[in-house]
Amino acid sequence: MSSGGRWKVVVRNDDHNTFAIVYRALRSHYAMTEDQARFVTEDVHLTGTGAAALHTDRAEAEAAVVALQRQGLNAKLEAE
Repeated sequence: MSSGGRWKVVVRNDDHNTFAIVYRALRSHYAMTEDQARFVTEDVHLTGTGAAALHTDRAEAEAAVVALQRQGLNAKLEAE
């Protein structure tokens, strides 16, 4: 069920997750290619935040945030 708009899943840098942990979580949850996961992970590492995905369904985006949080990532939902 779409609630209109677009919803961005954002991963934020933190003090306890390594580059490898973020990379593996993105690959496993979103089935990203190596290059895609590396690009987002580098963005998180270098700028403090990276957009993991853009969803048109809010419930789907919220589920993705919860799944990434369960893997230990600092993930948030943002309206775009």
